[in-house]
Amino acid sequence: MSGYELQYDAGLWYPLPDSGDSRAFAEGLAAALEAERPDITASELDDLRAVAETAVATRPPDASESFLFLPADVGALGIVHFVIIVAAPGEVYSADDLLAASADALLSPVRTDLELDGLGSGSRILSVTPGAGELPTARIEYLFAEGPAVLMASALARSMRDAGIMTAALDEMLGGFRWMSE
Repeated sequence: MSGYELQYDAGLWYPLPDSGDSRAFAEGLAAALEAERPDITASELDDLRAVAETAVATRPPDASESFLFLPADVGALGIVHFVIIVAAPGEVYSADDLLAASADALLSPVRTDLELDGLGSGSRILSVTPGAGELPTARIEYLFAEGPAVLMASALARSMRDAGIMTAALDEMLGGFRWMSE
């Protein structure tokens, strides 16, 4: 399989480490945000540390890359995992599979077909799923299967508002994805 290049806005996306010290990552992220946003409260930093630690600790083992979505200017929060799959001969991945996986959706999932320069044709599926407590969570999934491998992105946003902000940023991020020749 060829490699890939992913360009993204470092002011919105914070790459999660593959593994390791989730506490050190959380502390580094909190320190960076505190320097960028002097108005951030101690309580907000504590919440951020907890989210960052959990994000690292629960990163799927098959994720090629994972990012915390944290645009400082709007206070949105989310996480995305990219999985690259080399399909076996005859194996087909389709957006229908993602729609079927949305069985726990509280509302009917919404599918949008996309065309991106570096990835070709693909789909984005938005669904609203049960979240922690009483609030629902937004799930955003992408599937691009035209390149040398299949690219799947699975994202969770803290709220519907955050999902709207995150979807636009994810579309832009995926626009910066390029398969590289070996």
